[in-house]
Amino acid sequence: MSIDILNNGPGDLVVVVPITTVGYGLRSHVELEPAKSGLDHISYARCDQLRVVSTERLSSHQGIIGPEQMQAIDQALRFVLDL
Repeated sequence: MSIDILNNGPGDLVVVVPITTVGYGLRSHVELEPAKSGLDHISYARCDQLRVVSTERLSSHQGIIGPEQMQAIDQALRFVLDL
C-alpha cells in the first residue's frame, strides 16, 4: 500500500494495512469479500491500524485488492489520516 518510491528505497520498508476476519462496522474498516479478494473468508482491511514492516516479513500473497476495494481503502485511509 506504499508508494513505489518508498517500496524501492534503501530501507526495504513498506506501509501495510492489516487484514482481519473481525470487523466492527467502523468507517476505517473496509470489508473484503472472498469472491473479489481471493481470501477464504469475509475479511476487513483495518485502515486505522497502519504498520511499517520490513519487506523481509512479507512471505507470500494471500489475496488481491481490486480497483473498487482499493478505492474504498483509499477513502478510509484519507479519513483516518485526515487528508
